[in-house]
Amino acid sequence: MDLGTVRKLFEWYDAERLFERLEYKFYVSGLFDDMDDPDVLCYFLEQYSFNEETCLFDEFSFHFKIFQYMHRNND
Repeated sequence: MDLGTVRKLFEWYDAERLFERLEYKFYVSGLFDDMDDPDVLCYFLEQYSFNEETCLFDEFSFHFKIFQYMHRNND
């Protein structure tokens, strides 16, 4: 999924400041590159909340990867 789509989803879930802080790391890591279903990110952003000022990329990435794995293997 491209970063433009990811940005829109973060904005929709009122997490644009978090996206702005982590955007470069999202780009470099390719965290969302292999994700075909935007619903996974939507479900994740609905369920999780992060402090936009102190959240580290590693923390976000860890929780997202676990959520993505559970979502993929639960279907």
